[in-house]
Amino acid sequence: MRPAEAERIARDLYGLAVTISALPGERDCNFRLRTADAPGADAPGAATREFVLKIHDVAVDAESTDCLVSVLDHLAEQDPALPVPRLFPTQQGDAVGRFSSEGVDYSTCLVSFLPGRLLAALRPSTLLLQNLGATLARVDRALQGFFHPSLMRRLAWYVRHLPELAQFSGCIQSPALRAAGEAALVPFFTAGDPDLATAVWGTTAGIPPNSTRARQTGDNIGIQYGLNALLAGAITPEEFVTLNEKIGGFDADWNRRPARTTADLPALDIAYRAGIVSSGKNLGKLPIIDSRGYDEQGIHYIWRSFAERARIDAANDGNHGNQVMWRYGTGLLPGTAAQVAAVTLKSFLTMDTWLSNLNVSAPKETLNSVRTQAEVIQAKPATALPPSR
Repeated sequence: MRPAEAERIARDLYGLAVTISALPGERDCNFRLRTADAPGADAPGAATREFVLKIHDVAVDAESTDCLVSVLDHLAEQDPALPVPRLFPTQQGDAVGRFSSEGVDYSTCLVSFLPGRLLAALRPSTLLLQNLGATLARVDRALQGFFHPSLMRRLAWYVRHLPELAQFSGCIQSPALRAAGEAALVPFFTAGDPDLATAVWGTTAGIPPNSTRARQTGDNIGIQYGLNALLAGAITPEEFVTLNEKIGGFDADWNRRPARTTADLPALDIAYRAGIVSSGKNLGKLPIIDSRGYDEQGIHYIWRSFAERARIDAANDGNHGNQVMWRYGTGLLPGTAAQVAAVTLKSFLTMDTWLSNLNVSAPKETLNSVRTQAEVIQAKPATALPPSR
């Protein structure tokens, strides 16, 4: 989109005479507008002399403009004093403008321009970071209960989805740059769950030369596969021995290998010292809201909730009153605004009440003091579903 075209749109749709400079954007065209003359009292810019004009190709990204308008309307309603862009309507009073150019349909919205400097270009002070954190907390609070379908779209540039970009490496003309890009993606193909928590587990040498990986706790050394079947007479001693000789394991990148899986001993020390072990005894001392939809397509199987409950029962004389299960529709995450309000928001508020009750009824002497399952169950709020659900 050429600046001259954007200048015409500002004039025709919003009644603004402006000078224009282009701004960067991923899916939309963005322009910074400065009014050439002081606007009249009834013009959109009566109190604001600078704007951002956002233009979307409707065929490419039909929902983004509607999502942006919905978010800004929601924030303005929940916290009018928040320092976020504000919407300005077209001359016809519409939040979203429409126009066509060379056979392509576009949508537009006009928002206030927020002056400032990029945080990346600064050496932020403690006060600046505190103010930033406080402002983001206000935004987060104001967005509670907000939902829009376009928020569920899959973003290829999200760091966990980077392997999806490998198919486009052939578009890089320079062989050196292409090889560097492909090499940079390797860790994202091989990364496992521990690599998402290197701050917890620490790192060690990886499999590719000069690479690092997170320490891991996976281990099957000493496990006697098929022991119950052997004792029951379902398999012979020779079959039992053969099974355990050939069972194998996984390497650090979760590729199968003949040798068994071996944990990194420092990671095991961390797991036991920090209580990162899913024992029923420890799980029984925690308030748990197990909230999930029906998703049997990957690792989020429903039976895992009941396996956790069985561990708690086994270690606490059949009592799992500290664990409640919430369920909704299909899909792992809430997919509608009603589900977000009824499940996501309510679960956070319920857990907040539960923990607040515990701080009153069973205060900790130290950060690492341990509560009993009975204390956790006693503090459970009425808004939590009964444990039989």
